Amino acid sequence: MEFRGIMKMTNDRQDKFIERYQRSLRDHLVTFNDGVIAIIITIMVLSLPAPKTDADLKKFLFDAINYSVSFFIVADFWYDAHRTFSTFKKATKRVVIADFFFLLTLSFIPIMTKWIIKDPSPLALSVYGGIYLVVQMCIFWTFIAGNYDQIHKKAVWQTTLVRTLTLGIPLAVILILVPKITLIVYLVLPLVSFFTPDRVRKQHRHYRK
Repeated sequence: MEFRGIMKMTNDRQDKFIERYQRSLRDHLVTFNDGVIAIIITIMVLSLPAPKTDADLKKFLFDAINYSVSFFIVADFWYDAHRTFSTFKKATKRVVIADFFFLLTLSFIPIMTKWIIKDPSPLALSVYGGIYLVVQMCIFWTFIAGNYDQIHKKAVWQTTLVRTLTLGIPLAVILILVPKITLIVYLVLPLVSFFTPDRVRKQHRHYRK
């Protein structure tokens, strides 16, 4: 009986340690995200070349537009990531993996934005759309990982499939028929999302502790 009591105390201490560690890990991930995204934005602004002559002004304006659009796209994803992390208090290894994939794919957004503004070809738009969709799915993956114990697996996959098809298929059709409209959608949608007054998503509100 005494041995069982000692084992129970040891297990309780381990559980408390793991819980403290996971809470601390979540906070560190939020801070890490802020740092990485700040670096991405810093690199973006440092890549802006100052115009040396009047002839360089046109290129500078193009680069400034690209930077502005990229800035708000990255800012919108930063906001979504913070809102996602607010739905859970502890981070597991699943959350870490999902979050790192989010940061990896997000770092490609600025160069992809520059590409589609400069050359809105079907190939460029397809690559951009694919990366943009992956970034969105990584945020959703982070949400699932953070709330894993509270979410029914079947419901998760149904929601993931619906989101993928709802976003991917219409844009793919528009991409084939009218590439220029796709360009406008890709660039304007994140800006509208960023400046629209906040509406906390039903799924976040439902699973929030």
